[in-house]
Amino acid sequence: MVSESIHVILVFGLLGLITNSIAWKKGFYEWYPCTVPRIAFINVACVFGIYLSATYLLANYFGMLLLRYASSNPTLEFVVYLQFFLVMSMVLALFLYCLLAAKETFAKIWKYPIPQHRTSPLFDFSLGVVAWFIAFPVVQVVGQIFDLALYFIFNLGTYEQAAVRYLKTTLQSPSLTMLALISIVVIAPVVEEFLFRGALQTYLKQRFQRKTAIVITSICFALFHFSVEQGYGNFSLIPSLFVFACFLGYIYERQGSLYASIGLHMAFNFVSSTRILLSE
Repeated sequence: MVSESIHVILVFGLLGLITNSIAWKKGFYEWYPCTVPRIAFINVACVFGIYLSATYLLANYFGMLLLRYASSNPTLEFVVYLQFFLVMSMVLALFLYCLLAAKETFAKIWKYPIPQHRTSPLFDFSLGVVAWFIAFPVVQVVGQIFDLALYFIFNLGTYEQAAVRYLKTTLQSPSLTMLALISIVVIAPVVEEFLFRGALQTYLKQRFQRKTAIVITSICFALFHFSVEQGYGNFSLIPSLFVFACFLGYIYERQGSLYASIGLHMAFNFVSSTRILLSE
């Protein structure tokens, strides 16, 4: 483990140095002043409330109730379809709330104008995908450094995210794998970017500087993905997810567009999922 981690740190550290140096020279790390879109605290609380209710209350109570009455020994297929149904229900609830409660407010956070930097949603999304080459090496290095630290201090091995384990359990069936990929590569990036960058970060920008808003949002994003059930080794995911979230927050501010951060998030999840599929 130690030699492999050191090898990864050296290789991706060099790669990250190259890609970030090029990005710096090309002006990727230049951003411009802009008018911050306004969003009320009640709107932020409502969208997070809908999301948390769907992911925790529905999954833990309604989902388990259905499983109990559907079969004494429910199949994996039923569980995956049920989970996908709950996810889509949450997406529909978020969409309806935004449409009926504050349509104009939420429309602005998807794409707000930056006078010195006018781009299309397609360009923003494409730039986010390309930014994967800038962000991924840095995220890998940070993750490996903290993996090594936990190994030397607590003798803990690496742990997988819940989404990774979920994808691996569906590999026995192409249809289930497809549903898992849709959830991980498409739905999760869109919903999480809307919640964290679109709603939370936009709200925090009304009270703090943009850099501070990015840092606070990134901390919330990283802690949100922490799972006590996965053990203390899961702590190594927090710093890497924090760094990843900082890139997401930055590109959202740079482009004034959720399409940019969604593109980066999708690219990250797509590559991670592809690596899992190819390794099995």
